[in-house]
Amino acid sequence: MKLVVSFQCLTLESRKLNHKRAHYTTFLMKFHNKLDSSVKHWNDTIVNNTVYTQNNIL
Repeated sequence: MKLVVSFQCLTLESRKLNHKRAHYTTFLMKFHNKLDSSVKHWNDTIVNNTVYTQNNIL
């Protein structure tokens, strides 16, 4: 009986850990996508401003 209870607790803890890990992974993926899009937007802005400045100088 004790072995079964310990195994069930271990299984529950494993499921809790996997659940937390899944949430953390999802958070990291969303954060990475947001950061990636911010960097892309920032790069696009720099390129557009550079082209605009070069056109005005010429």
